[in-house]
Amino acid sequence: MIGREKKKESFIQLATSGKLHPFHVMLYLGMATSGFLFLILTTMYGLQRFSAANSSLSMEIPRAFILSTFIMLGSSYTLIQAKQCFFNDQIKKSVHYLFFTLLLGFAFGAAQIMGWMELYSKTLSSLHPNVALSYVYVISGIHFFHVLFGLGYLLVVVYRTYMRTKDVVAELIMVTNPFEKRKLDLLSSYWHYVDGLWLFLFLVFVLTF
Repeated sequence: MIGREKKKESFIQLATSGKLHPFHVMLYLGMATSGFLFLILTTMYGLQRFSAANSSLSMEIPRAFILSTFIMLGSSYTLIQAKQCFFNDQIKKSVHYLFFTLLLGFAFGAAQIMGWMELYSKTLSSLHPNVALSYVYVISGIHFFHVLFGLGYLLVVVYRTYMRTKDVVAELIMVTNPFEKRKLDLLSSYWHYVDGLWLFLFLVFVLTF
């Protein structure tokens, strides 16, 4: 308990000292809450998967889930490049990478839907209800909602950044505005969190299917 209180105090001191922006504090608290939710869901999934009723049922991980994993990794790479270009005042190049990230995000969503359809088609003929499989839909579905939220914010960032590139003065203001860099930093932190979360879930599915 004492260790937890010290960590809590150090986090509050960091947030109030100006080193950690309030937006980052809210984002990190949200990600921590979300991570705790997924920890609970994956634990319940594991208990159901290896229960007597579901342990003997055959489950095969969808190929589309494998594809979506590579897509998500690719989107993290393009977002890293977009952030570096933006911080180096290469706004037009940053827009290109942001647009690629957006396309990969939509591709991930399409791959997830294909994965759910593949799961459904493989279990359609089964006469035994599989509660563990229901958790797969729920867990991946909640993660998909996180991706959609990130895509919505990414779409706004791409549009606003692209529009600023059409005006030299507006582009210069964007480059020199710390708040614009902070928004991209927040987006990057959230997107990498969603990416890491999917890698964790994918690993859990691989080990339990």
